[in-house]
Amino acid sequence: MGTLKENVALNVKNIGSPVNNPENQSSPAIDVDGTLYFGSLGVKDSKDKDKKDDGVHFCNLYSSTIVPDKGYGKATALPENINREGYHTANVSITPDGNTMYYTRVVSDGGHMEESKLYASTKTARGWSPALEVTGINGDYLVRHPVEGELYGNKVLFFAANIPGGKGGFDLYYANKTGEASFSEPIGLGSLNTAMDELTPYYIDGKLFFSSEGWPGLGGLDVFSSTWNGSEFSAPINLGMPINSSVDDIYYKINKNGDMGFLVSNRDAPGSKSLKGKTCCDDIYTVEKKEIYS
Repeated sequence: MGTLKENVALNVKNIGSPVNNPENQSSPAIDVDGTLYFGSLGVKDSKDKDKKDDGVHFCNLYSSTIVPDKGYGKATALPENINREGYHTANVSITPDGNTMYYTRVVSDGGHMEESKLYASTKTARGWSPALEVTGINGDYLVRHPVEGELYGNKVLFFAANIPGGKGGFDLYYANKTGEASFSEPIGLGSLNTAMDELTPYYIDGKLFFSSEGWPGLGGLDVFSSTWNGSEFSAPINLGMPINSSVDDIYYKINKNGDMGFLVSNRDAPGSKSLKGKTCCDDIYTVEKKEIYS
């Protein structure tokens, strides 16, 4: 692969606090009302001075809304019917119509993922419905990063999984939607998968964005795009800088106009927790098209 040119029209900026905290953040997703949902490892509340920090922090899902002229406001944890105690709740995505939220519940022991299954909640007048385990996809393997898309005119769910018989590591799959939180058997996206990990798919208007360690890149996990022609996906294209860096770049999402989106990275950049601790932690970044002045 030749030298990747930098896309000077894009500005990648750390979203800052209160969305980013000293721990890892993940899976930024916007609903139809503009509310930001994301995953974050919990931190000890400064008010709980008497409460001992046992070092066991769980990832939960949070939401934050924009405060005029100030950016995103204080993040609020989603209710216990979604953030189940004793589980890491992560990998959140919202369907384009805003009516369904997909996410994972993970059992982890000492940082080792032992179980990861997909769940769904539906938007109601009272908020998000209790978690419903997705049928047809979960199995005796790890499933991550669910996001809705469309293939052959059908609604599908894209995701990453380490299903036995794949190319290696985590591969990308899709499954056809057959009902509320129910899907047909997973189908591998063979031409996009490598012996290394493919993660964090995101589909919009015939394009699939994902991160990979296996395709040639700048280092770590890089973001790639692939176009659906009605029957297959094209060879992946590396998005180059500033989307990608020498470290991990994941969860890339962009809107229909291509002028606003999100990215998660542990890069050394202004406002990043990794400035001093070199690639210590994942932060959420905004991606915006720069204004062109003539």
